[in-house]
Amino acid sequence: MRLQTVITGFSLFVMLHLSAQKEFTSLDDALKAPEAVKILNLSGKGLTAVPASVTKFVNLEKLNLSNNKIAAFPKELSALKKLKTLNLTANAFTSFPIAVTSITSLEDFEISFNNITAIPKELTALAKLKRVSASKCGLKNLPAELGKMQTVEIIDLSYNDFTSIPTQLTGMKNLKTLDLSFNKNLSAFPSEIKDLAQLRFLNLKSAKITAAQVNDELSWLIPNCQIMQ
Repeated sequence: MRLQTVITGFSLFVMLHLSAQKEFTSLDDALKAPEAVKILNLSGKGLTAVPASVTKFVNLEKLNLSNNKIAAFPKELSALKKLKTLNLTANAFTSFPIAVTSITSLEDFEISFNNITAIPKELTALAKLKRVSASKCGLKNLPAELGKMQTVEIIDLSYNDFTSIPTQLTGMKNLKTLDLSFNKNLSAFPSEIKDLAQLRFLNLKSAKITAAQVNDELSWLIPNCQIMQ
């Protein structure tokens, strides 16, 4: 009897371990053992709203809601205290979902291909954020407060409407990768870019910054950075 108990306990441990490593793509399947769910992928499910039941996954670390038709993000999801990765790419947002900034455990956030047009200063509440992707969102400016974000290492702002590399980014002392490709009117950069001592890759493909600007100025300001044109 004692051996059977040990075997049963071990089987349960193995089941929970395997569940923790599994990427759930069905909400119904995930709800069978909600506390074991760490990765939930609901990309391309035709969702028009975030399912309320997502809040039951208290140990959720990665949530993919990309390629749906979601236009609002419920504040109730701030209860997901372990969530590290959130993907909202290619949905129906017309403004930045402020409720996201309440999920202070976030390290990786994607909101590309949404017509949000602006990133709010409240993003600075995400004190653990390391990567943010906001490609093709109609962005032209960034709030000054973003320069206070010292944990950010990777930013994708490609396919937007910047005319200059945003000065606000130069305050991000740990920024390593910056993608501003396909900002087709981007033709200038601030001298403060020299403050990005950790920057190692800058993508300026299909921008208006010329080879002469790169060779004569940028390469001197950020000598340890690979610049792509």
